[in-house]
Amino acid sequence: MDIDGIKVMVTGDPYPGEIEGYVRRGLREHGKRFMRMTKAEMLSTIGQCLGILIAFLDLRQSYDYLKATMDILKDENTALLNVIKQIEQEYEDADKTCFNDTRMFDRLLGQIPDRIWVE
Repeated sequence: MDIDGIKVMVTGDPYPGEIEGYVRRGLREHGKRFMRMTKAEMLSTIGQCLGILIAFLDLRQSYDYLKATMDILKDENTALLNVIKQIEQEYEDADKTCFNDTRMFDRLLGQIPDRIWVE
């Protein structure tokens, strides 16, 4: 919709026309308040907006970094759990043959990081 030369997009308007009235009144009131502002007040408001924007972008970047780290850890743990399941299967197979052929079992044990033995 076009309100006083300003393009406004309203999605999911349950009552067509009613929201347009609210938006029109809000733009009119805000326009009056904006025109009363001095240059110093405008710069202060712009500075606050930029501060909020920078804080939001910093938060978003931190979230993305944390999510990537968690995905990496999840992948590592999933791979480790798969190796442990394979070790259990190889142990059962080696037990059936009285531990005559343990090459695969030994190879899988070598894949486990040292930190797992400590934990």
